[in-house]
Formats: sequence, C-alpha cells, structure tokens
Amino acid sequence: LEQLGHEVVPRDLPVDQRAMWGAQNALSGANFAAGLRRMIAELGREPADDDFEPLTWASWKGGQRATGMDAMADAQTLRVLARQALQLYETFDVFLTPTLAAPPPPIGYLSPVLNAPRDIGRRNGEFFSFPGIANMTGQPSISLPLAWSRTACRWA
Repeated sequence: LEQLGHEVVPRDLPVDQRAMWGAQNALSGANFAAGLRRMIAELGREPADDDFEPLTWASWKGGQRATGMDAMADAQTLRVLARQALQLYETFDVFLTPTLAAPPPPIGYLSPVLNAPRDIGRRNGEFFSFPGIANMTGQPSISLPLAWSRTACRWA
C-alpha cells in the first residue's frame, strides 16, 4: 500500500475485543429467542430438541434464560465499546486487518453439527478474530483474498 502512495501506520484496535464479544451474548440470545417465539406462534407448537441442530438448540435455551435487564446491559456495553472502536476513524480513514487469524481449518472443524455447542465459540474465535469489530460497530468491511497458503488455500 505504501508503494501505491498510502501512509500505513501500524495501530492496535482501541477496544477490548473479548469484552465486545462477551457483551453480545444476552442481547443476541434474547433476540434469537424472540424471533423463535414468533415462529413458534406461527407453527402452533413448542420445538423439540431434535427440531434443531445442537448449536441452534443451545442458542434457543440460552436465549430463554436471558433477562431483559441482561440484554439491555449488553446493549449498553456494546454502545460504549463501539464508541471506543470508532474513535480510530477520527485519525484514520481505513483500518486493515486480516480476515482470518490462522490458516483455514480442516473441513468440519467449525461445523455446528459435528461439534459440541460449547466448543463452537472458542473454535470460531481461533479463526474469526477480526471481522467482529466491523460487524458490531456497523462499519463497512470487505474480505479480499490477498495470500495463499502452502497448501494452496486462499487466505482472506
């Protein structure tokens, strides 16, 4: 990029990404449960655990446990953290990160069907460390294939 005339400045993201990910649990869970409750009303019956993949079932159960106060506390925390992250754009026009934090995993490693729900978040965190900040702040983002691994897998 510097060869193209851009100034490139190494910079850490000014927000605790773990806190940001953690702050979306009750909010996302309650939102998911509310949507599923509408679907239940249309279907006229409660779901059974075999109606869904294990991760979806765990999300439904977790969302039912989230209180309104939990969801609103998450929303408030996300707003504060998003403001911290967006301060970066007072100085910079673009914030570049890799899409993946590691080479692409073997097929099935991230499967919500083949893995226990408790493992999915951790496994996703191993690879998708960077896109969440754009997702949670509403900033535009793009993933571009910029490199290839030795095994000829495209890296974004």
